[in-house]
Amino acid sequence: MSLSPTDLVGVLSAGLIGASLGAGAWSLLRRLGRARVRAARLEAELSLARDSLLGLSHFKTVLDRTLDALYIFTADRLELVYANQGCAEQLGYRVEDLLGRHLRVIKAEGGEEAFRRHGEPLIRGPRRAVTYESVHCRKDGSAFPVEIFLQYQAADPEAGQTARFVAIARDISARRSAEAALRNANAQMEAILANIPVGISIVSPERRQLRVNQAFCKIYGGSEAEMLGRSTEDFYSDPRDFEQLSRAALPVVRQGQTFAADYHMRRLSDNHDLWCHLTGRLVDPAEPSLGFIWVHDDITERRQNEQALRDRQELFEQLFRSNSAIKFLIDPTDGRIVDANPPAARFYGYSLDQLRAMRISDINVQAPEEVKSAIEEIRSGQCQQFQFRHRLASGEIREVEVYASPVTVQGRMFVFSIVHDVTERIRSEAALVRRTTELQSSNADLEAFAYVASHDLRQPLRMVNSYLTLLERRLGDGLDNEGREFLSIARNGAQRMDRLILDLLDYARVGRRDHPLVAVPLKAVMEDALPSLQGSIEELGASLTWPDHLPTVVGDQQELVRLIQNLVDNALKYRDPTRNPQVSISCARQDEDWLITVADNGIGIEKDYFDRIFGLFQRLHAQDEYDGTGVGLAVCKKIVEHHGGHIWVESLPGQGSRFLFTLPINGPRT
Repeated sequence: MSLSPTDLVGVLSAGLIGASLGAGAWSLLRRLGRARVRAARLEAELSLARDSLLGLSHFKTVLDRTLDALYIFTADRLELVYANQGCAEQLGYRVEDLLGRHLRVIKAEGGEEAFRRHGEPLIRGPRRAVTYESVHCRKDGSAFPVEIFLQYQAADPEAGQTARFVAIARDISARRSAEAALRNANAQMEAILANIPVGISIVSPERRQLRVNQAFCKIYGGSEAEMLGRSTEDFYSDPRDFEQLSRAALPVVRQGQTFAADYHMRRLSDNHDLWCHLTGRLVDPAEPSLGFIWVHDDITERRQNEQALRDRQELFEQLFRSNSAIKFLIDPTDGRIVDANPPAARFYGYSLDQLRAMRISDINVQAPEEVKSAIEEIRSGQCQQFQFRHRLASGEIREVEVYASPVTVQGRMFVFSIVHDVTERIRSEAALVRRTTELQSSNADLEAFAYVASHDLRQPLRMVNSYLTLLERRLGDGLDNEGREFLSIARNGAQRMDRLILDLLDYARVGRRDHPLVAVPLKAVMEDALPSLQGSIEELGASLTWPDHLPTVVGDQQELVRLIQNLVDNALKYRDPTRNPQVSISCARQDEDWLITVADNGIGIEKDYFDRIFGLFQRLHAQDEYDGTGVGLAVCKKIVEHHGGHIWVESLPGQGSRFLFTLPINGPRT
């Protein structure tokens, strides 16, 4: 039987009264024995003594049945004068082994000091009872925690009672273990709340935040102090969502069930929208007044990914369906056409349902082994472009190009292919090849004819020049001025025709050389071009300058020499008569090209003629003003283009011209 300290105090008070009565009875018996008092009085006192002894026996029975330890000890010597059976069982002694012994027999180390700290103030002060915790020691030396209720009983000389303490000790080992377990559980719960990646909030029945964890604060952007006490409505992006949640969730959680749903929330720090999966229930269904516990899982990124996936699926669906290109989705395991778009149905002449019931080998006229091999190449990523021949529903064979790549849909791999009908293109290419072959053959014939014709044309011209010279010698002084003029005009015409034929041959030879383009130092080009220009430079008092350091380009050295000679000769020819000619050559890098500039201080060119001057036989001046055939700049243009570059002019009339051309650093681009 276990009694509360208050109950034990009541029983103890009754017991102390009984114990006082018992002591008085024994004293009376001794007096009666010595004094031989009257029998009536003796009988009465004996009767009272019997009643007292019966009361004490009943009191002892009650105290022995309690599980708590009850002991009484003197206040002066701290000797045990009473111990119940519960005390003996707690300490591992017999009751008789405890009586008469000092209090320290049951106190562990420090226990006696604890008694003095709590017990002595009871003797001096107005208080007569105190409760505190201490440690008791068993007979085997093991210690255990106890909760002690201590009461002080002052001395009663008339009753023959000395001052004493009455103590009730309750073993609180189980309680301590439970408290330790509770503390551990609380610590574990705190650790879980602190580290769990989802937000946790305890909400009052009035729907205000009572407690939140760090994850909750991180989700909604604020400190714990800023979150506590706030209404749950503050966290919703739309107040209507909060009202809807209240209507939907409260009936569920009040029945002890769990409510879960996704809601559009907002971050308090910046009012940024986010999505949370909310899960709520009562903290304790038996105590609704404790409020609700809500779990907030931030699913914003997941929702965004899901939306992006839906957008991509919709985009793919639109591209697959609405685009005019022919598209197939093929199962690579057996070549089955999983899906096709409307343009495919129109091109092949089958309905979409018919195409979805076919295999790709049903329309591809290549051998099945070739088709299977192509699909395997697509799956392995080796090849993504093929040229096949496909059969239409009408039986017509069409040439097609197929661009294919593997795609994964819900964990399964498919082949996505786009088909282009290239039948007409292939026919056109074949025709172009034929025409190109014919043109090359014709060009070769024309080139051979040009060389032969130039030789045959120059031969009569040389004969004309020779006979004109003989005629002039024979007639000699017999020619009048008019005759000499006629001879001069005829000779000049023949010489001009000869130069024109030579220039045409130069133009025809550009790009016709058999040897490949090689690395050519521009400095060597300048040195080869200078001798043929030196006579004109000296005669005209001109100056020609170029950088000390020139790059190496990829090209034909003889053609590049002719290019520089023509541009410099052009600058000297179209000089300003009021000043000495000045020609400068510069070079700079421009992206992947070398930019070369030939600048002069000549008469300049009108802007309207910038493109015209590079045409064949294009002249801006009369023959008697400036000599020439109109082929030089056309040759320059053809040489630059043969090297993969571009040539143009910048000029102002009367202020000179700048001819600019580019040469690719690594040679012509294919």
